[in-house]
Amino acid sequence: MHKNFQFLFFFDASLILGKLNSFKNKGGVFKERTAVRELIREGDSIKGVILESGKIYSEAVVNAAGPWSKFLAESVQLELPIVSVREQDSIWEFRTKKGMPNSPVANQIEATYMRPMTDRRWLLGRGYPKDYYECDPYNFKESGDEEFLDDLYKRCCERIPGLQGSKMINSYASLYDVTPDWIPFVGPRDGIRGYFDASGGSGHAFKTGPIFARELAEWITKDKVKDDFRQFSFDRIKNNQMFNQSFGGNRV
Repeated sequence: MHKNFQFLFFFDASLILGKLNSFKNKGGVFKERTAVRELIREGDSIKGVILESGKIYSEAVVNAAGPWSKFLAESVQLELPIVSVREQDSIWEFRTKKGMPNSPVANQIEATYMRPMTDRRWLLGRGYPKDYYECDPYNFKESGDEEFLDDLYKRCCERIPGLQGSKMINSYASLYDVTPDWIPFVGPRDGIRGYFDASGGSGHAFKTGPIFARELAEWITKDKVKDDFRQFSFDRIKNNQMFNQSFGGNRV
């Protein structure tokens, strides 16, 4: 594996505020809010990406486009069985702090979670078990459903009566990118050079993202990977080594 790489990252600058200058100083190229339309394939190798402004070539291409990773993979005839699932959250303002917890709460009984914000406001959401609905990542409702919000409010008030009389400030919906076993695809694949998966994090990538990124960087630049991390590769499908775990829609 080659040691010299041109690393190209395409995502919102707000996600890497503290790291951006260091990244640039080490030779990184950063393109903010730049749409990648397709990957470039030559035989059994992925050679780069196609932007609106033209082509960029690189020795390593990491497909980390979340719910849209599937479409980039399909642009070069690569299978990527990821579905998009719509997830809803809401912001509520409470009348009083009396009887309220002062830390995030994951309530497995009513299947809810809560996170304190500021000014007597809390984020409320639903956890498993619940129904999951696939949607089109290019066309989905971005606000909460009235039926969902009513049910969520009742569940939270059942556990914390002090929530009664709260005012909903906002609701929104975003996307999970979900693999068949609810575990991300991370790493290279057999039979295709220059391509690396990094998608399918469902609702957990905000926690696992940093360690996955560090291990993947080692895999790309040094061809060095731990045996247990190698299991996250897409190749686990053909090797019949899918994960069985205890969260998301793949509970056993």
